[in-house]
Amino acid sequence: MSVAGRPDAEGQPGTGGKPGAVAQPSSGRQPNAPGTAGPAPQAGWIRRRLRALEQEIGPGELVCALPLTRVLIVIVAVLYSLCAGAVFAGFGMLLWFHLAEGFSAPPLLLVMAVLLVLFYLCLFVLLIWSWRRYLLVTTAGLEVVEGFRTVRARWADVARIEAAQSGLHLGSAVVVLRDGRRITSTVTGARFAMVNGTRVREHWPRILPDGSRVYAGPAVDVLINAHRRSLGL
Repeated sequence: MSVAGRPDAEGQPGTGGKPGAVAQPSSGRQPNAPGTAGPAPQAGWIRRRLRALEQEIGPGELVCALPLTRVLIVIVAVLYSLCAGAVFAGFGMLLWFHLAEGFSAPPLLLVMAVLLVLFYLCLFVLLIWSWRRYLLVTTAGLEVVEGFRTVRARWADVARIEAAQSGLHLGSAVVVLRDGRRITSTVTGARFAMVNGTRVREHWPRILPDGSRVYAGPAVDVLINAHRRSLGL
């Protein structure tokens, strides 16, 4: 189940039978003081991705760029490197002392070394995959990066913006393209609130007049508003 952001006859975003559920920001500020005008000065990754986006869909003014900061991700990467280095150093010293005593390396030790290398390689790939979570929104279109998948689209190719109402990415923005593809931007979810400069409570469910609950993070409002502007609404 999802909450749609397609404009209806009254000019308000449709919400799958729940009018106005994600029509306007839930707080007084523009959602995504996470990058409504882009961080100043713009981070290097924003400039690089903006150039790539402009080459594919044309120039446009930056509306939103997530995540706002990658400091926490860098800290995790540094900790991973230190832990991996310590483990490999310890294992290498153990193997060296064993060989220094004139013993041949036992097969079990070699098997453990290979498994350890494979394990840390898998963790490294997982780290890179989790690192690549971006959302770039301009007045011309948007770019969603999820792991090793990158989708760029003009606003004319976007049918509507939705908010996921179930699953692991509750409240995350879902871009529905006119060809039927649905791209979930996980970086807009509550789990990324800290790196996006938002508070977790901004991702709490919104209570509609009929008493039902709708999950939609602040970035969903930004995307809906950008889509509406592209339609001249």
